[in-house]
Amino acid sequence: MIELHGLTKRYGRHTIFADLDLTIPTGQVVGIIGPSGAGKSTLLRSLNLLEQPDAGTLTIDGVSVACPHIDEKAKFALRQQSAMVFQHFNLFRQKTVLENVAEGLLIVKKLPKAEAEAQALAQLDAVGLSAYRNYYPGQLSGGQKQRVGIARGLAMNAGTLLLDEPTSALDPELVADILDILRGVVHKVDKTVVLISHEMRFVREVADRVLFFADGQILEDGTPEDVFVHPQHPKTREFIGRFQ
Repeated sequence: MIELHGLTKRYGRHTIFADLDLTIPTGQVVGIIGPSGAGKSTLLRSLNLLEQPDAGTLTIDGVSVACPHIDEKAKFALRQQSAMVFQHFNLFRQKTVLENVAEGLLIVKKLPKAEAEAQALAQLDAVGLSAYRNYYPGQLSGGQKQRVGIARGLAMNAGTLLLDEPTSALDPELVADILDILRGVVHKVDKTVVLISHEMRFVREVADRVLFFADGQILEDGTPEDVFVHPQHPKTREFIGRFQ
């Protein structure tokens, strides 16, 4: 379960969101949609403290932190509860595909190298890249890099998976392939999933719940049917209308 109470994030005088309250039950797939620049990625990155909130409390699977005064031990404990797939891959260029996927298992999970590599290879096989285990990121296409990112996130075996615009950095012809992989991930893994995407059809298909985020607030919260077919807020209707 994810719980936010009064979560606030500012950059200087600019408030991204303030006093945000949100509860996501365990196992729920939540899609967050909204205009570019609304702060969706900042919110997602705040869930594993890649962005440091300025106020409020954050709890994931029983591990809580009070912002902004979070010591390193508490930060490490919270980050253990989630894994993220980034929009720009964030792979280590000097490490092989296998080493990239195993890195978190070695550094964060403290697994023996043989065990970490075995788990990493299993996830690479799941995304169809086991044959590329000894390649470097510079030798891969954008779609292949994102598959490595997905494998890395799954390998951590965290209870919460955070997907930050996983297709936005890809060429159009590669998007469908990654969406197919993500459909399998979302439907098969027993995880809480929080997904940000501009692929509206995909969000509507895979999400149990959709949040429309704009102006630093959750303006709409409902089922995919509620939000995509019967939106209530004028800004939601305007946003959905552009995609239809």
